[in-house]
Amino acid sequence: MRPPNAAVDELPRPRIISTLSQKLTAGRAVGTIIGPEGYGKTVTAAQWVRHAGAHTVTAWLSLDPGDDEPDRFWSLLTSSFGFALGGAALPSPDVRDNAFLDTVLIQLSDVPGTVVLVLDGCHQLRNPSTLQNLDYLIHHAPENLRFLLVGRALPPVPELYKLHAAENVVEITRADLSFRRKEVALATKATPLNIDALLKSTEGWPAAVILALRHAAVGNTTPDAAGNDPLMEKLIEPLFTSYPRDVRWYMTVMSVLETFTAEDLTHAFVGAHGETLIETVRTQSGLLGSETVAGIKTYRLHRLLQQYLSTNADPELLPVRARMSRWYQQTGRHKDALRHAGRSQDPALLRSSVKNSGLPLLWAGEFTTLTALIDEIGPATSAELTLLKAQVAFLTGIMEPAKAWLQKCAAAADIPQLDPVFEALHHVLRAQISLAEGKTEEALRTLQQLPDAPDPDMDHFVTRIRASALLVLNRNEEARAEAEYAKALEIRNPNPVVVIDALSLTAAIDCTQELFRGAKENADQALLQAESAGLRYNARSRPARLVAAWCAYQQLSDAEAAYHNAFVGLGPTVAPAIGQSSAKLALILDWLQGDQSSDETALELLDRVRHDMSQEVPPWDVAINALQVSEMLLTLKRYDALHQLNLDLRRHQGITGELHIISAWRLLRTNRLEQARKLLAPVNKGFVQSQSALGQITGLALAAHIELEEERPFKAREYLLAALELGTRHGISRGLHFAGPLVRSALFRERHHFLAHEELIRTLERATTATPSAGTTLLTQRERQMLALLPTFATTQELANDLQISPNTVKTHIKGIYRKLGVTNRREAIKAAEHLGLLRRHRTPERRLLSKGASEHRFGAHGPSQNEHQVEL
Repeated sequence: MRPPNAAVDELPRPRIISTLSQKLTAGRAVGTIIGPEGYGKTVTAAQWVRHAGAHTVTAWLSLDPGDDEPDRFWSLLTSSFGFALGGAALPSPDVRDNAFLDTVLIQLSDVPGTVVLVLDGCHQLRNPSTLQNLDYLIHHAPENLRFLLVGRALPPVPELYKLHAAENVVEITRADLSFRRKEVALATKATPLNIDALLKSTEGWPAAVILALRHAAVGNTTPDAAGNDPLMEKLIEPLFTSYPRDVRWYMTVMSVLETFTAEDLTHAFVGAHGETLIETVRTQSGLLGSETVAGIKTYRLHRLLQQYLSTNADPELLPVRARMSRWYQQTGRHKDALRHAGRSQDPALLRSSVKNSGLPLLWAGEFTTLTALIDEIGPATSAELTLLKAQVAFLTGIMEPAKAWLQKCAAAADIPQLDPVFEALHHVLRAQISLAEGKTEEALRTLQQLPDAPDPDMDHFVTRIRASALLVLNRNEEARAEAEYAKALEIRNPNPVVVIDALSLTAAIDCTQELFRGAKENADQALLQAESAGLRYNARSRPARLVAAWCAYQQLSDAEAAYHNAFVGLGPTVAPAIGQSSAKLALILDWLQGDQSSDETALELLDRVRHDMSQEVPPWDVAINALQVSEMLLTLKRYDALHQLNLDLRRHQGITGELHIISAWRLLRTNRLEQARKLLAPVNKGFVQSQSALGQITGLALAAHIELEEERPFKAREYLLAALELGTRHGISRGLHFAGPLVRSALFRERHHFLAHEELIRTLERATTATPSAGTTLLTQRERQMLALLPTFATTQELANDLQISPNTVKTHIKGIYRKLGVTNRREAIKAAEHLGLLRRHRTPERRLLSKGASEHRFGAHGPSQNEHQVEL
């Protein structure tokens, strides 16, 4: 009949006390403190009683099992009222009629001030007669009488539901009873406990928090030890063993499912109803949380209970795992299906799950998920799983597992007995490795030997690789036919990865033909599809990102190109060909956006171009990069390096248009116009073939430059018109930009002659008239790299992980950017950079970075390998 005394280590709950005091004194008839075991319900009620003090008459009654027998309950209740009123005599209980209750109510109404009846353990009240009389007492309570019901659940009293509907009840729930961060922070000042780790593991469960604090106070323990072992030994284990056997089994199965729906639980327990089991566990323990996402309600056990039960290796769980694996396969939850199959110790089920769930994850591009699952299961458990791991490793840029698989098969003189789909996957892997090793013809022969693909996803997979091989061999028309077939597969198969790949493939083919306008449209559509499918940062979006970056470069949108390229070059899983192309573009953009007085960047790009010539890199690719590095070397007046470039071009490609153009470009810089004209004439007349459309446009623009220098505007206009027609057709503005300010000024001045090409002229005008900024020249290379990533709104730690530098270094660079741009925060920096042309404007900012462990270098420490030039999608 007294509230418990305050414990020495009791944590105050001012937030809850304030809520109860304000609302109960404001006229609410009933207060409820309802929650599971260990949530401090009684302690909180006792704190409120002590806070109420002498201004409130409080009758306290703690109920035990059996106290709900009518005579006993009302005897205890009248004694509690008498004790609270200083020994006042109340009538002897007679619950056969309501006269006794009326007498009690009348006497209580005469008490000055507020009277509060606290029923601690109200869930013990189950006797129908007692509940009926309690309902009468609450319904006819005088204005000065309040009720505070404390327990695991409310008693089934009709009047409570009426008061609740009338908003005359103040409720304190499990969520309210859970400790908040501020409350824990005050209590952990003198302990080694990590507040965030403690709150994450305990979820604010008061009993667990207090136990961890006690343990930390008496022993020199680390936060992990204080937050784990004592909680298991002294709290979770005794609590779990106190539940009935059937409830313990329900919880054990729930821990296996981790996150589940009521329907999942129905399938886990054959013949049981999931909703009933959930209600049973919730009533008995209260340690079951729920969440509704997209209209689907899911449940999970408390983290500590889940952690305690996760080590359970009961053999009786194996059939449950097998049932759930089949159920998850049916419902398309492939990750859970494969995980349960791997733990079921059923080889046949595992093989089935690898086919029915592992392959869909592969087609969907869920490489990280697949790798984690395979490592958890152990790839040696089945040949299919080993092959799947090898394929995933190859797609993420790791060759060793794929080669090990092929070596194992070669040593066995025959591949293991595989399902037809996996046998096809084995041959596809052989073709992929051949392609990566430069054996393109061999890769095509391997693919041609394959029978018809067993399913549409495999068909799409093979089509994509075949198209990549054809692109390497410059068989563009055949590659385009494969792309059209991929589009047809896209219509039959709604898999978003198929759509992304088909669009990326078409964009890449357009890019190889220097049709950058169409390439940009397809790349943008691929990125839009990736974003809508939640695959924006998946490896499958990298080819589209790279195409978009090169298209932006050709359109003089250097900031946009840097933005897209920032998400291609970072990360350890970038395919070699994509990484090499991204690295070259990064060097170009570093030069265009940075300090153009240093020759380090130009010479590094020159080395890469010279290396490309000795490999099977498409001539148009070499030509584009050769023209760009020529501009850089001419600006630096490094004529020795330019001469070496010409020698290499002649040795590897023969007499080409680009060789003539670069030589003429140098002559123009030294004002030897007639010699330059003689070199350009055979190129512009078609007698000497250029390897790229950019070269053709540059040759025409340089010829126009010569005519303008010699004051022959009509002849210059002819060359400009031809250059504009080519530039519009291919989506290239860079060639006209190469020709210099004289040509650009003529275009702007006489634009009325070129109305059909106004869009291209405007592009040149925007690039020419963009306001130069101090930030452009003062920002270091690292600061420019970090500026491109600011729109991701990534944390300092995420930026540090991506750039492989310390968080403090990241902070230093960001402060430098703020200082040089004259801003104080990230949003202002982005806005200023957009205004100054250092960043392109985005409607929706990127939210995450591409990877967590990216290398600071865009190219491997050992230099470019022989295989980094294969066209890979």
